[in-house]
Amino acid sequence: KGEWSDNTSDKKFIKNANGLWELSIGDIRQYFGITNPEHHVAKIAVIARTADGSSQTSDNFIDVLDEGFHMSLTCDASSLVLTAPTTIQFNVATTQKADITLKVDNQEIGSVKGNTQLTKSHSFSTKGQFYTVTATATNGTETISKEMTIAYPQTSSAATYPGGVPKQGAVKNSDGTVTFCIAAPGKASVILIPSWDNYQTLDKNVMKYQDYNGFRYFWVTTTEKLDDSVYYPYYYLVDGTIPSLFLTTTTTNRFPKPASPTCPATLMKNSLTQCWQFTEAISTIMNGITPLLNSTYPTADPLPYMKCSCATSQATVPTATASISAPSALPFRK
Repeated sequence: KGEWSDNTSDKKFIKNANGLWELSIGDIRQYFGITNPEHHVAKIAVIARTADGSSQTSDNFIDVLDEGFHMSLTCDASSLVLTAPTTIQFNVATTQKADITLKVDNQEIGSVKGNTQLTKSHSFSTKGQFYTVTATATNGTETISKEMTIAYPQTSSAATYPGGVPKQGAVKNSDGTVTFCIAAPGKASVILIPSWDNYQTLDKNVMKYQDYNGFRYFWVTTTEKLDDSVYYPYYYLVDGTIPSLFLTTTTTNRFPKPASPTCPATLMKNSLTQCWQFTEAISTIMNGITPLLNSTYPTADPLPYMKCSCATSQATVPTATASISAPSALPFRK
């Protein structure tokens, strides 16, 4: 709302008696000047900063609900894909008093009657499990349920890439299946998250690995036959996180490899070859971006991705023009 640098009273937070900063905006549509009745507010994005602009918070997204009976199910886990035994705290909140239950794989872990909050913790410790967490709330006339999945997949196991020499990217096999391969030195587990599995984290997509010529390659062959003419978005979970976007240079058709893991934020604005730091939102939206390689790995530059922390030192990278490869169909290599 308004200009970022303007310190106006309608954007000023006030510290309350509990030491928390508050901003009361009243009617949402009036506050943001929304007059079109067809426009629906689903979320409010909030970034708070100091008056002098020297410090600010990260992005905060607040759900906006219509009047009536609603429920949210949230947790304090940084990722819903676990790489170690983890205790997670779940919070169920309702807009009206209700009887609330919380279950993990249909086993109740907590309940409350006539309340608007339920907070419970649960420990997840068995590898190879994909847990379903279900919250249910009943206000006497309506019942609402919400679910989330907590995945604790098996770690990648050692196995030789078909043929013995890893070929990075997507390789179409004679039976119609596809073998995916990604280089990720120093990593323990990689999972393929594909559109044909509705982006679910499944045990069958946990990739195996092969250490070859000093580098580690993760690979998996699909159980499905994939059509050359169909666009199949996908992404990888590397040790429980999503890497940044893959980049290729148009001159060498290979990945630029920064000499430093950090780069100044000013380089992010214009040149893709100068910094590989992109927001997680863009990484998710553009999933399925695949590397374009002319030969089998490894030769030089084994890393297919890099995530910059954008601090102070500048990354040394090629100055050739760069492009993000988002093909209309999966670029199978035959």
